[in-house]
Amino acid sequence: MRIQTNKMATKQGKGDLTARLAEVVPECVVKDTDKYKSDWWVAYRIDEKMRGDPVAAAAPKCKDDIFKIMRFAKDEGIPILTRGGGSSVTGASVSKGGIVIDMSQMSSIISIDTDNRTITVQSGARMETIEKALNEKGYTLGQFPQSFELATIGGYISTMGTGHFSSLYGGIEESVLRLEVMLPSGELIKTRTYDIPRSSASPDLSKLFIGAEGAFGIITEAELKIYPIPRHTHAAVYAFNTFEEAVNAVKALNDIDIKPQLCRVYNEAESAFYFGTDKSIVLLSYASNNSGVLSSTVSELSGLMKSSGGAEEDPKFLDKAMKSRFDFRGQLDSFQKMGLEVETIEIASRWTNVVQMYRDLTSSLSSIEDVAASGAHLSHIYQQGACTYFTVIFKPSLYSYEKIWDAAASAARRNESSISHHHGVGILKSEYVKREIPTNLLSAIKRAIDPDGTIGRGAAPEYTKQSPPVIQ
Repeated sequence: MRIQTNKMATKQGKGDLTARLAEVVPECVVKDTDKYKSDWWVAYRIDEKMRGDPVAAAAPKCKDDIFKIMRFAKDEGIPILTRGGGSSVTGASVSKGGIVIDMSQMSSIISIDTDNRTITVQSGARMETIEKALNEKGYTLGQFPQSFELATIGGYISTMGTGHFSSLYGGIEESVLRLEVMLPSGELIKTRTYDIPRSSASPDLSKLFIGAEGAFGIITEAELKIYPIPRHTHAAVYAFNTFEEAVNAVKALNDIDIKPQLCRVYNEAESAFYFGTDKSIVLLSYASNNSGVLSSTVSELSGLMKSSGGAEEDPKFLDKAMKSRFDFRGQLDSFQKMGLEVETIEIASRWTNVVQMYRDLTSSLSSIEDVAASGAHLSHIYQQGACTYFTVIFKPSLYSYEKIWDAAASAARRNESSISHHHGVGILKSEYVKREIPTNLLSAIKRAIDPDGTIGRGAAPEYTKQSPPVIQ
């Protein structure tokens, strides 16, 4: 990875442009654009010269405002970047030389349909607000990312996010029923005409916008699945002698009919930091509306974990983890006071590669001079594999930051793993992901939908090189 500072210059003064934009959407223009110059990407904290510099910003209050802003940007030849809660850790929500569309004012919960178990919301609604409204009716969205208090549903969909309870509810791609999107042409579409559970009438067009980071259109509304809050839950904590033993044990959880709503497997370093033990800690949470089913599952779980070498630990470990799960700012502050920075890396692997990839990257990180410490845990498990979530503590410099990410990308490539499980792409990973996906196809879709390049950076616009031909 080679990080470059912002060298883009605008063709006209910001004041003039903002004044003209105010003539088009007078109630929407945001005059102070400083808050849009960064998000939670570590590079912006390391070097302020990395930060963005939007030429203008507007917070639309309705779809007509979005249309007017888009038409204005197209006429001016200036790209648009759509921003949600600004919680991206890859630079995805920061513009350099473009117009920021801040979706925070379009945050209404349009309807909650408990008969059909759906919720329809505007894309600027915050995850926390949506969940609170659902909880009041006895339902949940089941999506709890670490950015839960900051993230908007539109941003979460655009980065294909997933949360702590994904083992039960899946990622956001499994929750979306249909989307309303404004295309770069200004056309407003729904990805499916009727609010139905499934259709084979065409490819699921919602998937085109999930994970696209705003490259193909601006999500204005989303219809999502909701679930009754389970009546019964059970917390279980187990300790294993090694991380590898713990990984093999949780892989076997796939043989139990009922899946955990949460599964975390901490390596020895993170177990020592969070729980004060030299063992590898496994945190599990199960949920069901039937106490008998849950009791039977817990009994099967206990036998499986103990036969795999696990010993029961204090269930309060899970309570501690849940209480601090959204306190990433507090944890970051404690390290910054020591002159250190914190980066997180989430790599998805098949089960056959999980342990080797973990060993590979852990070894590579230990050889980087400015890395003070690293830890890891399995954050999400699937039938086919898992996400290993690394936390890296390092002395801040762009040089060391590049080395960390180059090491991560190399380990992922050697072990046929994805460098982006749920944090998206943004600026940070735009080069790395080219090895994982058919960039020429994405570029062709981008050119067809947005030939003028009106809509911001996103994922696809970064793909400027053509993929080499595959030789059979």
